[in-house]
This record gives sequence, C-alpha cells and structure tokens, in this order.
Amino acid sequence: AVELCLRSGAKISTQQHDLSTPVHLACSQGTLKIVELMFQMQPEEKEVSLKSCDLQRMTPLHCAAVFDHFALVDYLVSQGANLNTLNKDRRTPLHLAASRNAWKTMKTLIRLGADISLKDKDNRNMLHIMVTHDGELDKILDHELSTLFIPILEDQDKNGNTSLHYAAKRGHIKSVEKLLTLGASILTKNNDGQNVFHLACRYGRLNIIFQILKNEQTNSVVNEADGRGRTPLHIAANEGLFNYWFHHNNTNRVYTGK
Repeated sequence: AVELCLRSGAKISTQQHDLSTPVHLACSQGTLKIVELMFQMQPEEKEVSLKSCDLQRMTPLHCAAVFDHFALVDYLVSQGANLNTLNKDRRTPLHLAASRNAWKTMKTLIRLGADISLKDKDNRNMLHIMVTHDGELDKILDHELSTLFIPILEDQDKNGNTSLHYAAKRGHIKSVEKLLTLGASILTKNNDGQNVFHLACRYGRLNIIFQILKNEQTNSVVNEADGRGRTPLHIAANEGLFNYWFHHNNTNRVYTGK
C-alpha cells in the first residue's frame, strides 16, 4: 500500500495537522524497510524529511529513538539525520532514549557520536534523565563506555541536583554504586544545600544510607547542615529513621562522624 501511494505521487515530506510526515509515522512504528523504500523512491525528499519537525519539534530520529528502534536509528543517521537535534523541551534523541531506558538505542547513538554532555530545558543531561526515569545505569555505564561519562558526573540541573542526588532520592542502589565507582562525589550540594546523605535520609532510603556510610568521605557529610541548618540526623529523626540506625550500630558515626 505504501509503495502504491508513493507511485501515485504521495510526498513523504507532506505534513499533516500536527506537522508530522509519513516518515515520522514510519519511524515511530520502527518500520525500517518502509523508510528505506520511501528514501529510495523519493531521494529528493529525503533531506527535508529528515529535518522535518512536528509540533513538538520532534524529528523522525527522535521518533525512532524514543521507541528504541535502534536499527532504524542507525539507518537514519547513515542517511544524514542530525544526532543532536533538539525538540521543544531541548531534548535530543539520546535524551529521549534515556527517558525510556532504551539502552540499545543509547549505545547506538553514543557509538555514532551523539553528544552526551547536552542538557535539556531543566539543565539535565542523559544521566539525570535515566535516573529520574528509573533507568538501569549498569546497562549503559559498562566497561566500554563508562569513562565517557566521568566528565558529566558532577553536572547539576536547575535544582542543583547531580545524577547521584536523584539516584539516592529514588533508592536506586545499583545506580548509586555505579556512580560512586566512577567517581561521583557525595559532597556536592543542591540548591537546598543538601548532599546525597540528606536526600537518602529524607526519603527513607536505608540501603543508600548504609552504602554512603561505607564511603571514605562519610565524615564530611554526616554532620553537614543543609540550607535550613538541618543535618542528616535531624532529617532522619524527623522521618522516623533514628531508631533503625540506633539498633544497627551506626549511631556513633551519625553523632560524631567517626
């Protein structure tokens, strides 16, 4: 049916009411063969189709990336799609893949040269986005790629949070362990003056609390006050965690930092 429409003169760059094109729709569905057919039959329309944006400023590459159609992503880039194009939220195809935990697409885009340092409208990089969407960092921060992310570990979003802040807040122990292994700092404070220990206490993330207590920099954070003058112990007591710590032999470290 697609080939018949194309032979009848239908243009692959024609935009409908939401400004999406047939190429956008095919990329959302992940139909690689149909996209190949479109470009083969109308090569003169390929460039404009790849650059075309819908009302959300989404390109066909955004559409393929958000649904983890990694083979199609590879093909679109080979045909000239811009790896780092931004949608209305200033998100790249890599950001959208990160928001869906689409690690195959993320690896494909990074291998092809996507810029991992770019930030969206909330000043969040792909690590922020992965963690806030419950992504599995170990799938992308493997031995082959992990060193690429070291320069962006301490990036802070509009709230001053690093990816480690969000991992601690959401209780992602594997992500916390991975970020700490790569060198993420537990000392960094957000706009509220809170470090990761404050957040772990605030949200009752006991597994994160114990992980941080093992860190050699623990003495520097356990008695640190936030912007309201509260230490992690103040927050823990307020959240009902004090008794748990007392009965698990961590009281000394919390009180004295020893």
